[in-house]
Amino acid sequence: MKTLWQVKYELDPVDLGNDFYMVRFYSKAEYKKVLTGGPWIIMGHYLMVQKWRPDFQPRTAHISSMVAWVHFPNLPIDLFNLEVLYQLGSLIGKVVRVDKNTEHSIRGKFARIGIEIELAKPLLQLVCINGQPQVVEYEGLHLICFGFGTYGHRQETSGRGQDQTKEKQGTVERSSHDNNAQ
Repeated sequence: MKTLWQVKYELDPVDLGNDFYMVRFYSKAEYKKVLTGGPWIIMGHYLMVQKWRPDFQPRTAHISSMVAWVHFPNLPIDLFNLEVLYQLGSLIGKVVRVDKNTEHSIRGKFARIGIEIELAKPLLQLVCINGQPQVVEYEGLHLICFGFGTYGHRQETSGRGQDQTKEKQGTVERSSHDNNAQ
């Protein structure tokens, strides 16, 4: 974790059981960096980082939402505008952050946005931008079933075929007064 989070002070992880850990920080700045700098991925899996709650019970804890990196592959570079990206991301969930490379139009292959998603709600496969379909990809979420549109199991084990999958769509219209991000 120290390497992943790039912190210089020691960390004291405490095993709470049920795959939950509490981490003590010795620097308020590093605590804030870790809490807001994610989402964090270790070996292809999300590390869900949340602020400590005094009433937290690891035996009965239920994670209902998480922040995940969402990709919009081949998004036109003129849409790499913070206002448009926030509008686009809000079709999926609460936008937490926009990747720096996306914000500064450094990488044009895809836009990458950190979005808080509700794990029990259907996940979007497509959104519509100016009348054109745009694919939505979820980075590191390996157990996505688009038969049900939810996270938690794979489509091949859900009993629903691809032909039964409904395309879920949201719409973003870019106004002519939006400025280019360049």
